[in-house]
Amino acid sequence: MLCDPDGNLANGVGSRPLGHAALKFFAAQLMQCSVVEALGDNGDRGGDAVPAHWVFGYFRFTRVWMQGLVVEFSDDGSLFFLDDSTGIVAVVPAVGQATVPKLGREVAVIGDISWNGEMNSFQVGNARVLDKDRDPDAAAAWMLEVCHVHKNVYYRDEDVLRYYPPSFGDGDMELLDEA
Repeated sequence: MLCDPDGNLANGVGSRPLGHAALKFFAAQLMQCSVVEALGDNGDRGGDAVPAHWVFGYFRFTRVWMQGLVVEFSDDGSLFFLDDSTGIVAVVPAVGQATVPKLGREVAVIGDISWNGEMNSFQVGNARVLDKDRDPDAAAAWMLEVCHVHKNVYYRDEDVLRYYPPSFGDGDMELLDEA
């Protein structure tokens, strides 16, 4: 969902649940996000009227979509660790998730994002896990998808473009003459 520079929802609906869409991220990009704590009906912390959410540019979200290799399982098997080549996140599959990933498999995960202080890492909880191992182009396609959406959607606002100017591939570059 879009929000204005002050953090208010751009559509003016402040009590609507936030972040139903899962934003595509690399693990390293999550470090650029900030968290806004949940506030109750009285403005007290920890209420459930507005859930805790993350802010990236003008976007508020509670869910992410990530993809990478399964590199490790916890001792009790309740979670696994996903490496997307930029960092590692912990993933807790949704209850009743039929797909149990195997070590070394390429998977996509879509779920709720949180910070796990005990593990000092991000955690994707209640995650739907999709096996991408049968697609030989899955990793390359994912890298392009995330770069594309960040360049053309997340960074398209004029205020944001001042800090993240467009670069190669926008058609504004002059071709060099061959010598």
